[in-house]
Parts: sequence; C-alpha cells; structure tokens
Amino acid sequence: MWSGIEYGELSESVGRGAVKLIDIRQPWELIQTGKLPGSYNIPMNQLVHALSLSEHQFLHQYNFPKPRPRDSNVVLTCRSGRRVRVAWNQLEPLGYCNVRLYFGSYLDWKANGGPLLEPDFSQILQ
Repeated sequence: MWSGIEYGELSESVGRGAVKLIDIRQPWELIQTGKLPGSYNIPMNQLVHALSLSEHQFLHQYNFPKPRPRDSNVVLTCRSGRRVRVAWNQLEPLGYCNVRLYFGSYLDWKANGGPLLEPDFSQILQ
C-alpha cells in the first residue's frame, strides 16, 4: 500500500535536499504553473519506460540520478494528487514500493503558500 506525505514534511525535506521529488505532470503544465522547488519532471506516460533505462541513459535523458527501487526518499507529485495514485500502481510491480505520494500535490503546495519556481527547461522534456 502507498504511503503519503503532507505539505509540512515535504516542505522541510525539500529545504534540506533530503527528497527526490518527481513531478509527473506534462511539461506544458509546468510551463503554465511553475514547479515545486527541487522537483524533476518525468511525465506519467513515460515513467515506466524511464525507470527501465540504465542509470547512464536515465541520467542523460532526465538530468538527475535514477531512483533505485528501494530508495525511501522518492516522492511523486502531480497537479491534484490523482495521477500519483495511478503512477504508484505502475511503479509497485517494478519494485518501487517505498515511493511516497504527495496526495495534495501542486494544488496543496500552492494553497499552503509554498514557493514555485519557473521551470528549468534543461530538466523538462521538450
């Protein structure tokens, strides 16, 4: 079963650089709304393929180290929290059982006054 994370804990973890935050929204969504600090973009429809890449291929394509199945510091976020649940169901069979879900996602982050950044286009797939 999935494990959630709330705004306060996530904000603190992001501030410490203690979390690998993966935003599974589409690149155009990040362009429109901004992104959570420290987050990386892997669109949901590419997630399974991305995690099947070698570590070298993943790093080259996504500009951050590939999460390992047993990593406990990986958090998924989207716009409202709906897509993270779907994504978890795709990741769990691949062994990514420790991934945490930010159920409120972007909307909750924004509602809590969390900072948003302009997307770094080198980290967004074109």
